[in-house]
Amino acid sequence: AVVTLEPTIPLVEISVADATDLARRMVSINAAGTPALVRFAHEMNGSWYPWSQQPTDYVAAFRLLAGAIHARAPRTAMLWAPN
Repeated sequence: AVVTLEPTIPLVEISVADATDLARRMVSINAAGTPALVRFAHEMNGSWYPWSQQPTDYVAAFRLLAGAIHARAPRTAMLWAPN
């Protein structure tokens, strides 16, 4: 499965609670026998999305989510998806 996440809040507002919630959801998907990829805020290097062109905030948010997912949902991987 590929899960695409398009943030509707500023990247700096993505919290540990958000990351934990996402990881919990991915554990549920994995528990059903489905490996998954999470494509977070794709095409971040473009200029057409609200999360674009914010490299420092993007990397911090990506690492926060990836850390939670890798710690809890080993059958889920983060997908780095520039344009």
